[in-house]
Amino acid sequence: MIRMGAAGRLRPYRASCVGAVMLGPARPFIFAAFLLATPLGARRPPPPPPDLGTVTLDRMDPVVDATVAGVSAKLAVVLDQGVYLAPPFAEKVPLPWKPGGYEEVGRVRVPFRQAAGEVSIAGITTPRALSVHDGPCCRGHDGAIGAAELPWSVVRFGQEGGAGEQRFPAENDAQSGLSVPWRVGRSTVHIVLAPDAPETLATASAAAVLAGTYGGHFEGQARQAVIAFGVNRQVRDMVLSRAAMPLGLRLDRVAVRLADFEGSGKLPQEKADGGILVRHAPPAPQHGWPALILGRDLLGRCPVISVYRDEGAIGLVCKPA
Repeated sequence: MIRMGAAGRLRPYRASCVGAVMLGPARPFIFAAFLLATPLGARRPPPPPPDLGTVTLDRMDPVVDATVAGVSAKLAVVLDQGVYLAPPFAEKVPLPWKPGGYEEVGRVRVPFRQAAGEVSIAGITTPRALSVHDGPCCRGHDGAIGAAELPWSVVRFGQEGGAGEQRFPAENDAQSGLSVPWRVGRSTVHIVLAPDAPETLATASAAAVLAGTYGGHFEGQARQAVIAFGVNRQVRDMVLSRAAMPLGLRLDRVAVRLADFEGSGKLPQEKADGGILVRHAPPAPQHGWPALILGRDLLGRCPVISVYRDEGAIGLVCKPA
């Protein structure tokens, strides 16, 4: 990724605001936004709020009641860092919004505004850095907040019991948000959960890692997919020669981001069929972000997803395939 000065902020994954790929209209706790970027000067997450125990949220529409700078709000709960407000609601909040730079969706820059304000949830008030991006956001709610920033140490999406739950050590950082590191060969792929995204998607860097370990070839034609803030990027299906098992879920094929490849890995190549295969010169390389975003084609089997803030873990209760 091209490095920028102080005016630009790079993040690979924006869980709060997306275009058409949403979970009714957006994903349940993490929106289908797949960015390829690296943070510059990213802030560390704020200290966790007090622990109120466990909260259980609607699997398909997880939301909490809050007040933002004294204004009542309904915030979607997502797997990401920070508090993000929908543009219409941000206009109601009495805060001095200032330009905050931009984020990159692949090679497309999306500006955002920011302000500091207090957010109150379940009687707990904490100061927060607030952001607002122009474009669709937050499943039609007033904003979104990361699960690990709620005043509950356990946030559960789904009403069913936890029998048979598997827990996976998770990381929460400015580059990947809340993700599970998955060792593939000699590389690490960051698994991000997007239960109501229509399909599982891999960045090109992750696809190169998968192809190197499991083999694979492309099938069908490239197509456009809405990634974030209404931005379209080119994807194409890659079929694996041997099934992979991210988080114990069988992966045979995956949609691959093609337009934002950083270039250090190797993707499957088309055969020239006896002719000369002409390739256009690629644009300048980007910083690689090997990420696999699991959509509802896989996570539809998992009716309960839990975030264990203090343990640094994600739990899944999944039905047999």
